[in-house]
Amino acid sequence: MKGRVLKVIDDKVELRLFCDAKKASMDGHCGACQALKTENNNSDIIIAQNTINAKIGDEVELGLKEHAELKSATILLMVPLAIFIVALGVANGLHLSVWASVLIGVLTLGITYASVKLIYKNKTYYYLLGGK
Repeated sequence: MKGRVLKVIDDKVELRLFCDAKKASMDGHCGACQALKTENNNSDIIIAQNTINAKIGDEVELGLKEHAELKSATILLMVPLAIFIVALGVANGLHLSVWASVLIGVLTLGITYASVKLIYKNKTYYYLLGGK
């Protein structure tokens, strides 16, 4: 994947992803190009570790840290699910009604997702490989 640096923020950069037209013309599109498109036909903006001291306007190639997908899925899906199940068990142990247990579980799930979003707000598994 490639991106263009929009902002430098401490040891991270904010960049807009784009399709590498030269590579796409030789090998065809890999599918990431279509995945990057949004409703207004712009590509996504992400944050990556600035491992090569890129400056605003630089075109850079991105890498993804090892096991990043697994770590992200665990943090975003499995942890809230486990906390949700524990909350249901605790509510059931307190002999609350089914609807009260569900309400407690859903509230706990919402609080867990909000906490994950706050804690991992600037977390990134992307890093810069090289650039122009």
